[in-house]
Amino acid sequence: DSITVTDSAAKDWTFVVDKETTVVASGGSHKMDKLKGDGKPTTITEFVEVKKNVTIKYVEKDGKAVAKEVRVK
Repeated sequence: DSITVTDSAAKDWTFVVDKETTVVASGGSHKMDKLKGDGKPTTITEFVEVKKNVTIKYVEKDGKAVAKEVRVK
């Protein structure tokens, strides 16, 4: 339900992740198809790993940062 990332200044940022969050990752559509074919749920941790660079587009909602798009580099 959330993801925490650390920026280049070593500051941690936590973002809410919901069903409307889009994840863009190289090979992501193939991985998603395989998970669906295996009957497994798709979670953000399938695409975002420790030490991966990401860019996150988000909005503020109810005092929280809600991720709209997570782009894995």
